[in-house]
Amino acid sequence: MILLKYIVRFFAFIGILSILMIVGLSVLIVKSLKSEKVEIPEKVVLTLKLNQSIQEMTSLDNFSYFFSAPKDYRVLINSIDHAADDDRVKGIFIQYQSPVFGPGEIQEFRRALKNFMSKGKACSLHADTFGEEGSASFDYYLASSCEKISLQSTGMVGLSGLYITMPFGKDFFEKFGIKPDFLHVGDYKSFVEPFERDDFSAAHYEMEKDLMTQYEEAIVRDVSADQKFDAAQFKEVFTNGPYFDTEALEKHKLVQEIAYYQDVKERYLKTLDEEAQYLSIFKYAESLKDNPTDMQLKVDALTSKLKEVSGEKEADQNKEEAATSTGPKKIAFILAYGEIVRGFKQAPFGESGKIESYVLADQIEKAAADPEIAGIILRINSPGGSPVASDTIGQAILRAKTKYQKPVIISIANMAASGGYWIAAHGDKIVAEELSLTGSIGVFGGKFVFKDFSEMIGVHWRSISTGGTAGISSMTDVFNDVQRARYQGVIEMLYDRFVSVVSQQRGMSKDEVEKCAKGRVWTGKQALEFGLVDALGGMDVARDLMTEKLGLTDQKDLNLIYYPPQKTPFEEIFSFTDTDMEASISSLFHKLLMREVKGFLYESQGVSSSLMMPSLAQEVTHND
Repeated sequence: MILLKYIVRFFAFIGILSILMIVGLSVLIVKSLKSEKVEIPEKVVLTLKLNQSIQEMTSLDNFSYFFSAPKDYRVLINSIDHAADDDRVKGIFIQYQSPVFGPGEIQEFRRALKNFMSKGKACSLHADTFGEEGSASFDYYLASSCEKISLQSTGMVGLSGLYITMPFGKDFFEKFGIKPDFLHVGDYKSFVEPFERDDFSAAHYEMEKDLMTQYEEAIVRDVSADQKFDAAQFKEVFTNGPYFDTEALEKHKLVQEIAYYQDVKERYLKTLDEEAQYLSIFKYAESLKDNPTDMQLKVDALTSKLKEVSGEKEADQNKEEAATSTGPKKIAFILAYGEIVRGFKQAPFGESGKIESYVLADQIEKAAADPEIAGIILRINSPGGSPVASDTIGQAILRAKTKYQKPVIISIANMAASGGYWIAAHGDKIVAEELSLTGSIGVFGGKFVFKDFSEMIGVHWRSISTGGTAGISSMTDVFNDVQRARYQGVIEMLYDRFVSVVSQQRGMSKDEVEKCAKGRVWTGKQALEFGLVDALGGMDVARDLMTEKLGLTDQKDLNLIYYPPQKTPFEEIFSFTDTDMEASISSLFHKLLMREVKGFLYESQGVSSSLMMPSLAQEVTHND
């Protein structure tokens, strides 16, 4: 009966999946056909709902794309920069709804708003609360860059310093007969500590405490400067909240007004210019010719295939190439977000949040080989992953620089740690935000051993081997002395290779690299001092460095384009061959089937396990 239940559930899920695809595609077609050209009023105030739908790396893997497309973070920043010099734009009104931005993205966003206001433009932010469900130190850090902050009645400003909590499961694993058997190189390479310890190691504690101190210093400094607070006094305020509405307003001056959103929004428009009209910043973005995610692309996607069949598409491309050959230098903007893994994209049903080695390497190769592309800016946000995959991507960057003579500038978003830094090190220049995380030059590897757990539930494993290191990856036995020595040797060689790569690509001696290696994570500010990065900033600085590298004088001489161009859902689906689609669907069915099989096994008191091979990953901690 259990097996029958899971078979029925599996096929029911397939049916629902098919219906969702049909409905989703239908909705998107209707949306596409209704798209209209956006007209910008002579006087406009831009509105922005700053919420969790704003992402720098959007994905088609989630069906919500068909119903409510994620907003592009990069388009948001570019639009604010463009609006700063647009005389029609009088200000920005932000409705704050707790976006999921990392420290690096927050710093870049703050800088964009401050540049906007430096041109004489107004900027107001309203929040119903900062941190009803917990601390909101980084939320207020972002908001503090605005000239006016208003808060709803009953709202709070959740300043309570920075705090990190991490589970340590040594006793848990022991209780259930699961033995973590891991090795690492680098005292600060702490990824496996939660499995093997019941507390922070001295090195791990030192690293985390130092990172929190770096964060606190930057927040106190910047908020004090923007809100005109005494830094010492604000540090006390920063660590002793949260503060209720009137307390935040009257005692600590953290906000300028207590009012409801609709009232503030109505008054704000009249204050700036009664003739001005509100317009969503993303609607404003649609009117910009260089917007890579223009809604009109959805309509173009529908006609693209028809043109391709009739032969018109190639003619259109040739005309476009001829028209733009003498314009600004085209720069390929490539995004690399997520864990680094080996292999190809199994789309359109691939996993989100992954950097597939061959996919990214191929994108870099094609951009470098494209005669119209003058250079590449690679935007990285990754905690690391497979060393083999990282090496594959690093080699692609080297080919772009040497074979094709194309400069490659690396822009670190929130993190390029471990394998992410292995990739970054190959660039001509590396740019990081002050609070970006990078470094983590170290290696770990190993496995979970389930033998005792299996014995507890009546499953008995027996093995036969040919000796030596046979069974090194077995999940039923810890490493024996021979296996442990061999495995330790492998990760030590991998660590030495990592250090050598950084040494060669960054022009540092191995001793210099060792001083900042050992698996330790650094902020961008610290990395600059060690020579691991070349400059602090975001995409603005990356563009400056590319401008300089190409011998140009102004960023306006650059035309950044997504490479490959971002695809609509239609283009994504149509771009796959029959073989690709078969493999993709096969992969999807395999994942669904395995999920149901695992559920069946667990319900029947079975087990499953996986092997962790040597990795350049870095744990992602949450500071708040």
